[in-house]
Parts: sequence; C-alpha cells; structure tokens
Amino acid sequence: MFESRVHGFQAWFRYEVETRLKRLPDLGYEEEKDKIKIAIMTLAFNNQDMIELLKDRGNAIMKQNWEKKRQIERKIIDLKNVKTNYKRLITPVHVFLTF
Repeated sequence: MFESRVHGFQAWFRYEVETRLKRLPDLGYEEEKDKIKIAIMTLAFNNQDMIELLKDRGNAIMKQNWEKKRQIERKIIDLKNVKTNYKRLITPVHVFLTF
C-alpha cells in the first residue's frame, strides 16, 4: 500500500491532523470553511551521526582520498547494521508542518 513505513506514517499523521483541525470551531478568519490542508510535511530523524559520516565521506571524495572514503563507508555500514541503530535512524522524531 505504501512505499515504506515512513510514507504510511506520513499519510496517517496527515489524516489525523487535518481531521482534528476540521473538528475545531470556525473562528471566522478564513473565507473557505473546512479548507484545512497540510501543504508540506517534513520529518526529522535521530540520525546526526549518520549525517556527519556522510559529510566526512563527501569531503574524502572531494579530496580524492579513496582510502579515507573506504574507511568512512565501513563506519557507515557498521552504524546501520547495528539493529538498535537502524531502528533509531529510520524512526521519525519530529514533524514540521506547513499549512
């Protein structure tokens, strides 16, 4: 049904927020009633350690330091292969909404 668990979460979260906001009383600020839609939903993950490794790998590639690149890639693989890390890396921790 969804490409990933994250897409499923986004669809569920969008539905819940929009449905709950539509139930609130109209304050008369908008001309169109029941026109509450989330325009953009951005998820943030607890993955700063992975982001740092990816930046380091990018710098190694930029400097054409291939041995350093291979060392960093090994760290990236090791980080994601630890089961508790993998779950942490793919679980959303913040949601930013634009209406």
